[in-house]
This record gives sequence, C-alpha cells and structure tokens, in this order.
Amino acid sequence: MASIHKRPGKKRTTYQVRFRYNGVHRQASAKTLNEATAIKRQIEYELSKGTFKEIYAISFKECTGEWLEYVKSRVGSSTYNSYAVAMNKYFIPLFRKQVVGKVRAADISKAILTLKDKELANKTINNHLKALKQMFKFAIHFSYAKENPADKVKLLRVDKKEMLFWTPQEAKKFLKATDSFYYPFFLAAVFTGAGLSELIGLRWPDINFKEQTITIKTGKTKARERTIAMPEALTIELKKLKIKNIADNVFINRHGTKISRYTLPKRAFATTIKRAGIKRIRFHDLRHTFATLMIAQGESMKFIQHQLGHSNISTTMDIYAHLLAYKNKEAVNTLAKSLL
Repeated sequence: MASIHKRPGKKRTTYQVRFRYNGVHRQASAKTLNEATAIKRQIEYELSKGTFKEIYAISFKECTGEWLEYVKSRVGSSTYNSYAVAMNKYFIPLFRKQVVGKVRAADISKAILTLKDKELANKTINNHLKALKQMFKFAIHFSYAKENPADKVKLLRVDKKEMLFWTPQEAKKFLKATDSFYYPFFLAAVFTGAGLSELIGLRWPDINFKEQTITIKTGKTKARERTIAMPEALTIELKKLKIKNIADNVFINRHGTKISRYTLPKRAFATTIKRAGIKRIRFHDLRHTFATLMIAQGESMKFIQHQLGHSNISTTMDIYAHLLAYKNKEAVNTLAKSLL
C-alpha cells in the first residue's frame, strides 16, 4: 500500500507518496493533496495489476537532447532541423528544468498560448506541437514519462489559403526575368513540381542525365524516395551547371554553400517576381503551377501525384479536383463541337 506524507516548507507545503516496489522504497512528489491522492490511487492500481512501470526522473532539456540525438540519423535533415527549432527555440526555454514526466497537458496548453503571443502562425505552432508529441513518445519508450500529455492538446485551426498559380504566360515571364545564377533552380521548380526542401537537398548522384530523371530523397530509407521525370530543357541546364558547380549539392548560393530555405523565397524569388511584373505567389505555389499546367495539357492525375510526391492519389484529387472538373467540361464541349 502507498501512503501520503505532508512536507511543510518555507514557501509552500508539498506532498510525498511513498510505496515499496521490488523490495525497495520509492516515492513520488505532488504539489497538492488532491494530486498526491490521485497519484497514490494510480500507483496502488498499477501495483495490484502488475503494470507498474518505474519512471526515471530527467529534465525536459536532458530528454529533448537525447531525443534529438536519437532522431538525427532516423529522419531527413529538414525534418530534424524543424524538430531542433521547435525544441531549442520554443519549448526548452519554457520547460527547461521541469521533469519531463511531470509536464502536463495544461502546461503545454499554456505554452501554445505563449507561442501565439509571439505571433507564430497556427500552422507553425501545430508543427511544433507535432514535434513535441514525437518527443514524448520517445520519453515513454525510454521510461522517462508514463503518458503523452501533448496528445491531449488539440491542434489549432488552420484556415486553408487560396491556391495560387501562374498561367503559362506568367510562368514564362518569370523564367525570362530570372538571372542566370538562379535560372536552373527556378527552372527545376517550375518543370518538376518538386518542393523547396527537395530541390535544396539534391546532390549530383540524384541526377540521371541519361534517363532524364531526378531521384528525390525525403527520408533515410529507400521507401521515402521517388524518381521523377525532367524535360530535356532542364537536363541541358543541369549539364551546364555541373561543369561550373564542383560542390556536392546541385544547387548552391552565391557563396558556394547550401541554399537556405528561409532566405531564398524572400530574396531571389520575390525579386524575380517583381522584375517580371507578375502576381506574387509563394514558392510552394510553384507546385500548384506545375500541377495546373499538367492538367491543362491533359496529363494523368497519377503522373501528377507521383511528381508531387503525394502518398495517395486522393490527396492530389482533393487539391486539384475543381481544375479537373473544368478540364472535363472542356473535353465534352470539344466532343460536341466535333460531332454537331
């Protein structure tokens, strides 16, 4: 049986729940009597059922450090970097010295409000929360926590942004306005549908000039790879680039180092749009531009799904079904004109 012991202090009174496990005295701390009572009941229940699992006290910062080291070789570099930002910049400053096993859902909810105060977008906060959920899964697995408090915190509502894309004329103006240095990079984005991180991560062994294909690697396993097609125009540009670029990465910045996913869209991309005199879109909208241009010329949704890297075709259909419906209407009208 477990017992509750009151511990008066100078500033506040705390409580200890004491019990024996495997012949050794154990204890758990609580801030209030109600919390101590709840802990006592849980411990007694788990001891009676034989499901009690000893939890090792470790700070949130220590646990996060172990988790980041654990996942570093198990996820892609962009995923790891997003995890590191979420923890080092936002959650560690909030939970630094707190025992990871004692972080509660209410604590995380308060942390989310703090991130809102920093004017982070809901989608960004949700991504950080997802990272936190993964960290607590690690903590549970290695007996640093009994439950995942982040699972109890709901994701914030994210309003869908209007899907923007360029017409063929706008895309042509954009490429024409691009300076020679970034021309191969932007050409690859428009002609393949690959994402920003995917393009930045490309290495020369990923380019097959003979087959005119690009292997996109989004993780550490073969299952996360896909091989996409590239047109002859892009193949020619990349061959020219390979002669000048001796770095491992296909695309580099003017200093000869890896392109930053944070500065490129704000600088070179935005500058080129302004120079071209066309409507402003996000870099991500180049994927929508690619898809809409493919649909316009009658390419299959299966091909578009593969190029974009969607895990299933329903995702592609959900995003672009309205454009496909317009194309279908156009097709039947063409049929009618040919027969009547």
